[in-house]
Amino acid sequence: MKKLLVNADDLGLSSAINAGIIQSHVSGIVTSTSIVASGQAFEEGVHLAHQHPSLGVGVHLTLVEENSVSPNLPTLAPHGVLPRTYGELVKKVLTRRIHLREIETEFRAQIEKCLLAGLKLTHLDSHQHTHALPLIFPIAVRLANDYKIPAIRIPRGLPSLKDLSANRFASKCVLSLLAHADAVLFPRGSSKTTGHFKGLFESGSLSEKCLLQIVENLPNGTTELVCHPGCDDPSPRYASWNKRRQLELASLTSASAKAAIKNVGIELINYRQL
Repeated sequence: MKKLLVNADDLGLSSAINAGIIQSHVSGIVTSTSIVASGQAFEEGVHLAHQHPSLGVGVHLTLVEENSVSPNLPTLAPHGVLPRTYGELVKKVLTRRIHLREIETEFRAQIEKCLLAGLKLTHLDSHQHTHALPLIFPIAVRLANDYKIPAIRIPRGLPSLKDLSANRFASKCVLSLLAHADAVLFPRGSSKTTGHFKGLFESGSLSEKCLLQIVENLPNGTTELVCHPGCDDPSPRYASWNKRRQLELASLTSASAKAAIKNVGIELINYRQL
């Protein structure tokens, strides 16, 4: 049996991204999303999630690029601003310049903000997969158990897409290796996860051709495919990914993708059905 969970990251970042995710669900193959508690369009994202109960909603734990939800995090978010980049976060965590207790405090604040908004969270994942880092992953697992969130993403994947820059390809290979270690150490009896993961190396480049290749070669069992659809975004802050998000939106809503899923005999699910 082949089951595919298609999760659109970044609900709540902007209205254009919200619109693209909902369109990908209503007119396409997206079954799940994850919401950014600190996103500027968070309230709109919550409203849209309530309007579309068939769309599973998890929390997109965020440690980079955005403002913090919790105040008074002197090592993680001085002046309320999280680290600017993934690399900056990793360096500060490894050199102990960011205290892990502040990461847990921020994660709890983000989860509780989503719960207070009335969302029934299906899973935990994170922006740029930071929750998969070795020192952070145990925190995410513990919080999933504490808040009875039934599932967690483990973003392990096999290298693909030759057009990635050398640095980006290398960083994703390292992340995938760390995620494989997370899967081995994942405690039994805790939150669930999918058996396979796709989209790590295709992030922002999920063309129709690429999507069809993934669908046609989907392994048996349950697979999560991460994606980033969005409509044209006038905000300069998110404009750099405009073409990438619109490319993915077109792929996820294409007739060929829906036909391929039907022809292969794939069942579309979200984290509720794990």
